[in-house]
Amino acid sequence: MSILKDFVTSKAEGKKISTGEWLQCIHKLNKCSLATHIGKFINKNSKVYTCVDYDEKLAHQGYLMTAACPVDLDIVYDNAANMAPAPLMMLPLEDGETVFRHIMAGDAQVLQEFEELGLPADELMQEIDKFNQNRGDLSGTEEMLKQVFFPIDIKHQEDHLLTLLPASSMAETITRKVKEMTYNAIKVRKNKDADEFKEVKNCTIRGLGGTNSRNVSNYCAKHKDGIYLLDSVPPIAEKRKLRYPKQNFYNVIPKIIYEEYFESLYKLLNVPVRNVHIRNSIDNLFTGLAKEVLWYSSLYTKSPGWTKDEKYIGLKKCYKKLLDPTMYEPLSDMDRSKVANDFSLWVKNKLSMYHKDHRAYALGDAEMMYLSKIMNKVMKKRGI
Repeated sequence: MSILKDFVTSKAEGKKISTGEWLQCIHKLNKCSLATHIGKFINKNSKVYTCVDYDEKLAHQGYLMTAACPVDLDIVYDNAANMAPAPLMMLPLEDGETVFRHIMAGDAQVLQEFEELGLPADELMQEIDKFNQNRGDLSGTEEMLKQVFFPIDIKHQEDHLLTLLPASSMAETITRKVKEMTYNAIKVRKNKDADEFKEVKNCTIRGLGGTNSRNVSNYCAKHKDGIYLLDSVPPIAEKRKLRYPKQNFYNVIPKIIYEEYFESLYKLLNVPVRNVHIRNSIDNLFTGLAKEVLWYSSLYTKSPGWTKDEKYIGLKKCYKKLLDPTMYEPLSDMDRSKVANDFSLWVKNKLSMYHKDHRAYALGDAEMMYLSKIMNKVMKKRGI
């Protein structure tokens, strides 16, 4: 049974009704709204919320803007009586994407499952179309919300007065991870022979929704004891020193650059049945990983001539061209192929680290060639 069918069946059994009867809660969607940022995270009495769509063009301009940061959608409702369809719409399916995203993409398999559960696809789509129009539109702030002055013209002493609203999905992610770390810390302390643990201290807990946290949003309902906010003291910035590769460039790429990509890839690659959404997610992760690797390689170009030192004599010529371009001729097609092939081999070896016995991950020749093509495509697109 699929995740969707398991979820609906469990809810219906809890109410002792049929799945078709339980799915009638879909008609309550017109009393809900889509949102990304909610005022109640700052003040529990706030009624403002907004839905900001991610704009990929803004993400590459180098400015910190709300629309330049991709965040997940949340669902807001004024009364817990209307919350039933929210967790259904935000339910992650086998590929990690939510039911709502699948429906909006016209996923025939998901629509068919709704039909089998007793909700006609036409009836579902009518409610979804109306619900998708209910997006929070923040035209102003409230007195109860904290505001900061943001300078826009120091000479003429002009400022913007801004309200800071944390993204709902980010606040939920922080809370979930802090709770997981706290639980693990308690478990480790009880077992003196256990591994080391991480712990986040000095967190602020924000109680939400007055006496009933479920009257806020879908994400808030998961954490009835409150949402964690991290310490807002500015971090101590330390300049990270680059490790210059003497032989293999991929050996010096820090874990923070690629860890989340491989964790997500390993989960998706092990899904028994891959539909179009899973395949697209895998493609996006491989492409994103290639971009991260090339971004990191660009950091070495800021110190021209470093490859001329004798201690880097073992570094392949194609990487000297990539990492120290002002000292060599541009990369040839053969050079790019070597870099791309090394990338596919590195991906294969890294994926093996997520096996319990560290066996090499079973990427076939076709998949290795596909990975090489992705890296080649990204290099050419960036003019490398």
